[in-house]
Amino acid sequence: MKYKIKVTKKDIRDGEPKTHKSCPISLSLKRKFKTKDVYTDIGFEGVWMVVDNTKYLVIDKHLDKVENFIGKFDHYFDDKEYHIYDARVLKPISFEIIKEHWGCSVKQVSYRVH
Repeated sequence: MKYKIKVTKKDIRDGEPKTHKSCPISLSLKRKFKTKDVYTDIGFEGVWMVVDNTKYLVIDKHLDKVENFIGKFDHYFDDKEYHIYDARVLKPISFEIIKEHWGCSVKQVSYRVH
């Protein structure tokens, strides 16, 4: 099942850079799933979120957009003095996530030896 996540201007304004549980994406997840138990991260698997101990992955077609958003937010919003001004520059985004199944990421492919 896919879930559409909408990061709003308020999420951007209230989010904290480099904070897995309080970044704009985590704030939007808290609102979507009506929980406080969220975590967002980025790494070699792509972008993933944990909501109430369930792991979700950004679907491939939105991955670049979400990675760019996180990069811009984390690196340009580090200075509290410029945070409010820059929040007007970074636009809200929408993307879809899916539940991770069987420990495989969306990008992993299985190969068969012949």
